[in-house]
Amino acid sequence: SQWSASSRVREDLPLEVAQVLRRGMENSKSGGIRNVQEFRMALNEVTSCSHISSEFLRSHVKTTKAPDFVEDKRCRVQRRWSLSQQATKSSETKRDQLWDLSSWCLSSSHVRRVALVLGSEEGAHIGTVRIS
Repeated sequence: SQWSASSRVREDLPLEVAQVLRRGMENSKSGGIRNVQEFRMALNEVTSCSHISSEFLRSHVKTTKAPDFVEDKRCRVQRRWSLSQQATKSSETKRDQLWDLSSWCLSSSHVRRVALVLGSEEGAHIGTVRIS
């Protein structure tokens, strides 16, 4: 039908995204995408997005007291970063908690979630994020 014509895919989209959209509009018997789950997985693959589990979405609630210094083989790094120090000075919120993300394999979706939490009231107590 006309509404699903692959020629209707916008020209300004990234090539990989446009290819997935065209596959979604093709007949599944001729190599097109068969269902919504397949479509979502194909888009996630080309955009580097991935599923975020409910456990990860709640992980910022399970923080622990952060150490004053974090040991690194290359250097000794102070726990607080300038953004945290500015936030601490400008408000009464103490950023003394560690959010340990070292058990997750992070994608761009996870990083966006971390940024959202750190910029929100829910993340106001987090001064350190541990990744591996």
